[in-house]
Amino acid sequence: MRRIAFLAVLLLADSASAQTLYMCISRTGTSYQQAPCPAGARIGRTIETTPEPPLSSEQLSERGRRAQQDRLESEYLSRMAGTNRIVATTRHSGSRHTVARPNTNEDRCASARTRRQRALDKAGLSRTYELLSRLDADVAAACDH
Repeated sequence: MRRIAFLAVLLLADSASAQTLYMCISRTGTSYQQAPCPAGARIGRTIETTPEPPLSSEQLSERGRRAQQDRLESEYLSRMAGTNRIVATTRHSGSRHTVARPNTNEDRCASARTRRQRALDKAGLSRTYELLSRLDADVAAACDH
């Protein structure tokens, strides 16, 4: 009796880890599924698969650390290449222009200074105290002064 129970446990453990993948071919195309092919489709082939074991906590933390490092490297390379910009379309005129996407404090500060300079250039000699105060306050807020 013990041998039968042991053999049953071995068979169940083996069947739980192995899975069959069916390649089904029908008039609508080819599909891969875990269940046998439905009526009207024929089995192209079957593949025995073994699912990967779950990741350990060390592997999960290493994967998260590597993903964070990849994001930082991607942001850095994007800034260096100048591709960290997005294209925006204004609603009224429909014209397209490139807008910098501020990612860091330095980017936000530089963007606020650029906006300030453009506004001053546009105003020319008709600058007002209120305009200068507002622009300086925007730059101070963006640059954390």
